[in-house]
Amino acid sequence: MGELSGSDPVQRFPLEIATKIVMYAAAKDIRSLEISSVSTECLLELMGVSSLWKQLIMFTPALWADIVLDPYKEDVLAKLSVNIVLSRSHPLSIIVHLQPTKDRGLLQQVIEQLKHHVDRIQALHMNQETLLPVIDKYLGPFHNLAVLQFRSTFAVQSPDNATIDFINRHQSLRVIRGMTITPTVLQSNWLQYLPSVVSEVRFRDLLPLIREFNLLQHIRFRQWPLEKRAPYKQKLLPRLTWTHIETWNLNSVEDSLEPRQDFDLLITAVSDNLTTLASRIEIRLMPFFLQHLARCRRLYRVTLEIFPIIAKMDGMAFILPSSTKELAITMSIGTRWTHQWGPEVTNMLKLAFPYVEWLGLSGRTTGKLLGLLANGALPRLRSVSLNGPTRVDDPSFTLSPTIKAIEITSEQEFVYQYKSANVSRLEFNFDYASSTPSSAPLELVHWPNIAILRINGLEGAVQWQGLQFEHLEKIAIDHSPMGLTHYEGAKLIYYLAVYPDMFPVLQELTLRPYIEWDMFFIMLELRNSYRKTASFSCLESITFTSPIPAGFAQLTSKLLRGEEVHYPSKFELSWIGSMDIIQNLDT
Repeated sequence: MGELSGSDPVQRFPLEIATKIVMYAAAKDIRSLEISSVSTECLLELMGVSSLWKQLIMFTPALWADIVLDPYKEDVLAKLSVNIVLSRSHPLSIIVHLQPTKDRGLLQQVIEQLKHHVDRIQALHMNQETLLPVIDKYLGPFHNLAVLQFRSTFAVQSPDNATIDFINRHQSLRVIRGMTITPTVLQSNWLQYLPSVVSEVRFRDLLPLIREFNLLQHIRFRQWPLEKRAPYKQKLLPRLTWTHIETWNLNSVEDSLEPRQDFDLLITAVSDNLTTLASRIEIRLMPFFLQHLARCRRLYRVTLEIFPIIAKMDGMAFILPSSTKELAITMSIGTRWTHQWGPEVTNMLKLAFPYVEWLGLSGRTTGKLLGLLANGALPRLRSVSLNGPTRVDDPSFTLSPTIKAIEITSEQEFVYQYKSANVSRLEFNFDYASSTPSSAPLELVHWPNIAILRINGLEGAVQWQGLQFEHLEKIAIDHSPMGLTHYEGAKLIYYLAVYPDMFPVLQELTLRPYIEWDMFFIMLELRNSYRKTASFSCLESITFTSPIPAGFAQLTSKLLRGEEVHYPSKFELSWIGSMDIIQNLDT
């Protein structure tokens, strides 16, 4: 095709860049496998953009090389045929969501179409290990298979003997995902092809083969049976490329990673590369744990599940600040303690995480740590997510002025403790199923400078009247199913129409279409089509979170672009536009 030229957006770029743009636009994450693929459905839609887009997409085989076999998608076999034909001779990546028994008929038809293209298959991903022997029986061997994922990335069961045999027979494999390390796996000759693993062997048993894990970046240590373990001697490990480590339970007895012997050794080995660390940890081990983090120079995120128990805290350690930018803490279990550990743990966290910019607190007992949000606690904290007890017992508490974004999952009566003129991004998640709705309206006056507002699970009213939202650019409102009888979105539309200067910079609106459409179109015409003043902005996008009447989407799009509609204007016929009584009730 050569280099594209002309007015179409993709024409301004060479073919290779235009292809990457389309590939990015059609990309879809598959969370269960932690991979991304190019969606055939998206490609088919993008072909309708223009004739040049259609030409680019149809004649670029790499775009069609990802084949997703999902029984819940329509026309699976037809799309498979399209992928096979349009990918031509390009190597294929097969992503299988089928079940061997339930989807047996569909699986047989898929195998029939793929059997003449086996040598093109270079990557095979599936979320169920039981699929592998079936596919191997009817399509194998795969002479050019380089990537194998035989189940979700961190499934914890040991691999089947059939899986081990499959891997041993396919010497072309260079990446193997979804593996659990067992004594049998440790005896294999393909440890160097494992990028992420779950370890069901003790860390001390990995040590003799630690240099074999050349590709390993993400490891999760699992539970180990209770036992008394004798100390062991070990020299310093080589520098490891591991970037993500997860431990099961740092309490000295139940983890395949032992805190007293293994943790210090491991942290030293990964200190140059570790970016993410997650652990369940007894509260008494916090001093020991935190004192090691400063050695990890690239550490970015720490996730802790802390469980308080009836035990004395280990002696206070000398804690240096770590480089951590994101800190997530959960305290979901354990509600008893022998002393007031809240202030002590809070002080330790202040020492260990002075550079944290995002903090997440969740669980039944994290209320003890709300002091971390106070003025002067974490000097660089900018964003907070709270999901649990949000009542602050300290009457002198004030939210840190450094916090610009806050997400609160709570009952309405406690949210005002987090009032701040410095917050620009505000999100409320009201749990209507487990809380009593507040009879008082939500008072936004306590956050006068918000630029983004999201409210989920709303049942009551919002106090809009009398306020001036000088900086508010985005509003998203989602009511609880029980709250639609007093839907706040309809009131918001009214204020946007009658008092547009209250929202001078509003650009994006997201709401359920449980509204009076006449008022909605009047508002949209006022702001975008029949502007008599430049004192407020045009709306740039409107998103509805449930179906809307046929034809309204096209009409809304035209009004957003400032176009005139082909019927008498609701604005002109309204009392807002003409100060006369509405003459045509149909509009």
